[in-house]
Parts: sequence; structure tokens; C-alpha cells
Amino acid sequence: MEEKKVLVWRQVKTIKAVPNTKGVEISLYPALFSQIIAGEGFEPPTSGL
Repeated sequence: MEEKKVLVWRQVKTIKAVPNTKGVEISLYPALFSQIIAGEGFEPPTSGL
């Protein structure tokens, strides 16, 4: 469980209190795999047509 907490915590960029709404704003870093990256040996779906 501790490893999961650390994994989530590392994704948090900032935490800001919002007194007007008695809430918080949490900003996260962009997901590591949010972009599709083609590596060596990548073939597009239309290859071989």
C-alpha cells in the first residue's frame, strides 16, 4: 500500500487551498504515457496493403 501512495504522490504537481469554496485544487503532472510514441520496429496499421 505504501508503494501505491508514493506512486500517486509523485504525480501531484501542486496542491492549493481554495478558501471561498472550502476546497482544494490539485494539479497533476502530465501522464508519462499520454502521448503515443513509436519505437523501433513500429509499423502503421496500413502497412502491407
